[in-house]
Amino acid sequence: EDTLLTGSNDGIVRVLQLQPDKLLGVLGDHNGFPVEKLRFGANNRVIGSVSYDTMIRMWDASIFNDDGDNDAIEDTETSAVADDRDA
Repeated sequence: EDTLLTGSNDGIVRVLQLQPDKLLGVLGDHNGFPVEKLRFGANNRVIGSVSYDTMIRMWDASIFNDDGDNDAIEDTETSAVADDRDA
């Protein structure tokens, strides 16, 4: 496909379109902690991201199966499911 996810030092997970080259939106934010990893979950319905502070966040990936309405990209965080600092 022509869609790319990026996680960066500013803690923001962005969705980019490659052809044509443009920013589609922000999937979520790790409150300024650098994003270390991004992974699609089973059936590509969820995206998991891990930040430097070991916070794992799950994001709704249904926006990628949408009818082209990219307005749904904003505010799709579903929950913070784990925090290793408490373990």
